[in-house]
Amino acid sequence: MSLYRKKPVVTEARQFTQADIEAYLFDKEPLPLGVRLAGASYHPERRTINHAHFTVETLHGRVSAVAGDWILPEPEAGKSYPVTDAVFRETYEPVAAPAPAQDPKEDHHD
Repeated sequence: MSLYRKKPVVTEARQFTQADIEAYLFDKEPLPLGVRLAGASYHPERRTINHAHFTVETLHGRVSAVAGDWILPEPEAGKSYPVTDAVFRETYEPVAAPAPAQDPKEDHHD
């Protein structure tokens, strides 16, 4: 048997939150990329939710997504996949954004 290490991968991710659900149902705000409403029972005037079910269309079919999941883009455009918060925190760590490249023409020494 051989040993293997998972190659480091940098990816974008966005956590799907209860605030996203409420903003979508009550204020018609967009859902995170790839998240779709599959069914819900809610009262807009009272801003109460009895239940709401969301899914993400992945390369392997439709998967449930719940508040707290992280939504990551698939390499194939237009697809995403949810990752539970516990698995996301165990598998991924924050990466500092690269500094913007400076235009050499702007580097003036007077």
